[in-house]
Amino acid sequence: MDWDIRIREFLQALVSAAPPSPYRNPYHQRHTVHNLHLFLTRRDRLARTVFLVGEAPGHRGAAISGVPFTSSAILEREWNDPWGAFGPDLGYQIPGEVTYATEATATMVWRGLSETCSDLPLPLTWNAIPFHPVGGTPDSNSSVRRGDLHFGQSYLEWMLDFAPNATVVGVGRAAQTALAEMGHQAHAVRHPSRGGKAAFLEGIVGVKSQLSG
Repeated sequence: MDWDIRIREFLQALVSAAPPSPYRNPYHQRHTVHNLHLFLTRRDRLARTVFLVGEAPGHRGAAISGVPFTSSAILEREWNDPWGAFGPDLGYQIPGEVTYATEATATMVWRGLSETCSDLPLPLTWNAIPFHPVGGTPDSNSSVRRGDLHFGQSYLEWMLDFAPNATVVGVGRAAQTALAEMGHQAHAVRHPSRGGKAAFLEGIVGVKSQLSG
């Protein structure tokens, strides 16, 4: 089947999803679907690179941008992007009323990847659950419960199929648990938030060394 057709089928499945409370589907917005489509079609499906799996979209990041581990600033501003996959002239869409342009995790992840994996093809990113766990207000996050991880399994399986040659990396315990429960072997690295930046980068360097070996 044509690669772009498969991506569109996947996106349609995301758009149609109706997760239970407290989760919100960010792909009910046209711009998030558009951005994720652009991101996925900018990469080579058979590329030998890293595939980072996180927990769930953050309210400052993927819940706005549609691309996991990615803020609107990463998508639409100039920065040291070695893959030429992001920037103001590439067609990403961000609604004008967005309150948050940056997210600390997104900045740490993509700057870290640009420093450690610039010689690899564009990395892939996804989440164990593709839905935003809304906290006390829409502009906040709640914790993902282990019992909720099954909400994202079918979408994660789809994404793993999109990257058969990628080295899968579980970023944080929720992602690592989700991958293990699905029977997928993956490297485990510290989540960069809450003081974990140095350990995250160290973990990525270790994965990269194995990939390059």
